[in-house]
Amino acid sequence: MSFVDPLVERFVAKNGRPPRMVFAMHEFGQGGTDRVCTHLARGCVDAGYAVELLVLFGRAPAAADMLALVGPDVTVRVLNQGRGSRHVGRLYVLRRFVARLRAVAPDVVVSTGNNMNWVTALAFRLARVDRSRLVLKITNPVLRPKDGPVRRLYRHMRYRRAFDKAAAILTLSDAETALLRRTFPGSAGRIQTVINPYVTPSMLSASDRGSGERDLILSIGRLAAQKRYDLLIRAFGEARIPGARLVILGEGPDRGALQALVRELDLAERVSLPGYQPQVEPWLRRARVFALSSRYEGLPAVVLEAMAANCPVVTTDCFLSARSLVGDAEGCAVVPDPIPSAFARAMESAWFQHPPSTLASVAGRYSIEKGAASHVASIGALLD
Repeated sequence: MSFVDPLVERFVAKNGRPPRMVFAMHEFGQGGTDRVCTHLARGCVDAGYAVELLVLFGRAPAAADMLALVGPDVTVRVLNQGRGSRHVGRLYVLRRFVARLRAVAPDVVVSTGNNMNWVTALAFRLARVDRSRLVLKITNPVLRPKDGPVRRLYRHMRYRRAFDKAAAILTLSDAETALLRRTFPGSAGRIQTVINPYVTPSMLSASDRGSGERDLILSIGRLAAQKRYDLLIRAFGEARIPGARLVILGEGPDRGALQALVRELDLAERVSLPGYQPQVEPWLRRARVFALSSRYEGLPAVVLEAMAANCPVVTTDCFLSARSLVGDAEGCAVVPDPIPSAFARAMESAWFQHPPSTLASVAGRYSIEKGAASHVASIGALLD
């Protein structure tokens, strides 16, 4: 095998085997974090790692599509074939998680997002794997604006304990890195920014949108409270955009409430919720505006996917780099006040402007190749 990463080559020369890496994820879900994990697993194999994707729960809407992305060189181990809750379910499979880490004896364990960090840190501590290194990724805000003082203190204590076990803590933006270094000064030297691999060549090909009809305001995400789709639907109802349709791709627990709101506002002919769609590029080619109405995000993959297609983005101020990434981009807007009227005016402005042509170059900074190389460099530094 020809290794593309010199740090891996040095490890092989010293140990006579490739470094073993385990990526820990909750399930093959619909979100960008899970897609990123498959891209990273693939990229680390190409760099010379022996990679296992350790999935706590295997039954999820996107499982078949995610497995197709991984490829045959990545070992996929599913600990439970059912679906589990975010908290109780992880505790249920903790014993199997610990046993698998002991069996693999990985050199590096990577927790792929906030929703896995505490259980991965706990399993890592219980497994007591000699010489292994723990890497935690921060994919959403650690301390959320909606949390009260008791909740914020609890989350701070829990993350501080997890960070104490980590050899590296990876964030998705320089703004998030600076914030976490201030919030967790004891871990500041181990917190660093990486490029997340979001954008595929097929997404960039969608930037050539041709002359077809673009009649959609598009949003993509889980139908859950975090995404605040009630705000988006109400804003669409107020927007003065004749002939426009709103399409929200995704599945989740709020489907019933959102469908009821669509009926209440008499928007059934103009708003549709087609469910989870594994291929979003055809939808992006038809979208004239991409809308993100979330309460909070890390660095949303869907924003970069839309920009890769030269589709202007209108978003709430829901992630730390929103203003630097979206606010300064051609034809895009950050809405500081999360109210329907403000969001409606921003969508109107984006809809009637001249179509932008420079957004794909911004998204290209987050290509699969660049993102994988960024992670390989950060993780490879831990091998010595």
